[in-house]
Amino acid sequence: MGIEIGRPFIPSLVCYCYALSQMFERARIDNFVSGFLVGGSAWKCLEISHLLFAESTLIFCGADLEQIWHLKPVFVSFRLF
Repeated sequence: MGIEIGRPFIPSLVCYCYALSQMFERARIDNFVSGFLVGGSAWKCLEISHLLFAESTLIFCGADLEQIWHLKPVFVSFRLF
C-alpha cells in the first residue's frame, strides 16, 4: 500500500495533512503536548511534535496520560473532516 508511481494525486490529501498538522501545532503551542528538541544551542533548536508522510503519521509527545488525553480531541476533530 502507499502512493504508487502512476496513481493520480489527490489534492485534498494535501489539505487534510495541512489541517492535521495545524491541529498538532496548536496543541504544542498551547503546551498540551510536548515534542522533542533538535539542534545544538537553545536559541537555534527546533521542537518536533509530529511528522506527516503520505499515509503515515508519527506523533512525539511525553509519556504521560495527560498529553495522550489532549491528543484525543485532535483526532476526533480531524475525523469529522
